[in-house]
Amino acid sequence: MGQSLRKVWGRVQGKKNLHKICDKVFNQYVDQTRQAGLELKDLHVATLLVYNAVNKHFPGPHKEPPSPEEVRDLVEIHRSEQKERIDRDEFYEVMLKWVSKDLRKYAANKFILALLAAPAMAELTKIGGRKVPPVGRFVEKVPTSIFVSSFALALVLLQDQTVIID
Repeated sequence: MGQSLRKVWGRVQGKKNLHKICDKVFNQYVDQTRQAGLELKDLHVATLLVYNAVNKHFPGPHKEPPSPEEVRDLVEIHRSEQKERIDRDEFYEVMLKWVSKDLRKYAANKFILALLAAPAMAELTKIGGRKVPPVGRFVEKVPTSIFVSSFALALVLLQDQTVIID
């Protein structure tokens, strides 16, 4: 149960999408250099590419990438450990650490939007449902609070779903 909730919370925060973005950027560099990992000298540019994609994908205010000094400090830490490359998981963890404050804001914005829209959607659904004879009795029996909760949960989970039209 805890694992399921953690997975849902990660989805609400956009961690799954961040993981896809990091994989794409990491693969781009690994394919170009044909090396086993991302070279530390390319970390700053890779970070900027991740933030560019994050700013395109996640709505809301612009997310500022870490300063060159922060990236340089991380590179120095890795070099002190005798590393010249970082692997995919390390890259994702670093990006998650830097983007996490922005992901919390993104999740909060999703909750606020869902909580503002859900009551109106629930009321409109009840009004519309009353006009349909077979559904009208059912709609009258279900409390509005159940509709509000259902719409709020659906809005939080489905806001970032994209529809692909062929």
